Amino acid sequence: MIDAGDCVPIPLAEPAHMAFQSAGQPKKYLVAPGGLYYFGNKPDKQLDVGQIALSTTGTTVADKTRSVAITANKKTDDLPPPTVVIPIKILYDDAEVLSRPLWEARMRKRFEAASLLFKKYCFVEFQIVAIDSWHSDPTRTRLDDALKEFERLVGPAPARVAIGFTARQHKMLKDHNLGGTRWPLHTHLLIREHVNKNSERECLELLVHELGHFLGAAHSPEQNTVMRTILGDRQARATRFRVVFDPLNTMAMCLVSQELAKRPEVRFHRLTPSTQSELRMIYVDLARAIPNDPAAPQFLRWAGGTQRNLQGPDQR
Repeated sequence: MIDAGDCVPIPLAEPAHMAFQSAGQPKKYLVAPGGLYYFGNKPDKQLDVGQIALSTTGTTVADKTRSVAITANKKTDDLPPPTVVIPIKILYDDAEVLSRPLWEARMRKRFEAASLLFKKYCFVEFQIVAIDSWHSDPTRTRLDDALKEFERLVGPAPARVAIGFTARQHKMLKDHNLGGTRWPLHTHLLIREHVNKNSERECLELLVHELGHFLGAAHSPEQNTVMRTILGDRQARATRFRVVFDPLNTMAMCLVSQELAKRPEVRFHRLTPSTQSELRMIYVDLARAIPNDPAAPQFLRWAGGTQRNLQGPDQR
């Protein structure tokens, strides 16, 4: 069963039939690997399936992704294993107020919840293989400067990526970024902890958001997705709130995880040309949907695209 507003990735090596019931009548469609499909109600209120078109067709998808979507991975000769395990090293700085046992217990629980989500959406699991601490400079007032310091002082070994949680909350912060990394699949990621008296559910959402960026997810115009442009909006405090990904970013992360399944140490700029091409289509649509947000255009450049990709056919 698929919940409303949720996404389900289905690895396919060849076209497959999808069958369901609508108003008591059976419906059957042939779906293709690499396709994005959604359930929605027709004007007569009957449930049906539509396909989300990417930018190569000249159609943007901002208005089409509000229904339940099914994401089918691109065709491959060998399907990836059920789960790609990414070893991580987590660290706290010397401004952390919790004792190490309490902090570690909280973080293990948070990463366990995050891994369950990523296993569901893109077959990825984050596995803690090391825990450490570092001394952070209390005068750093920008997250980018703090990240540079973190990169200089901390190595990711024995993991793939080092994820730091800084409790430095300088009164003269010059930005409002809650977390960040250089680019997808980078070796370091830094997150601000204890911000705005966030609840644990809000902290989980922030962690999933930043790990989404690590796996190639950009910002989305959808207001219920964890990849929306602004977190900290208190949505996560609602009893019925669920952390979900939107269809386009689900597809992007699945594309990246397929590459990681074959080459665990691959860097984002070294992804195969076909994967980069598909990612560019996704980032073009996300950039067009939120033209004032810098995330998708930046991801587009990291995937080998240019400003020209954002222009419509009549503007080229």
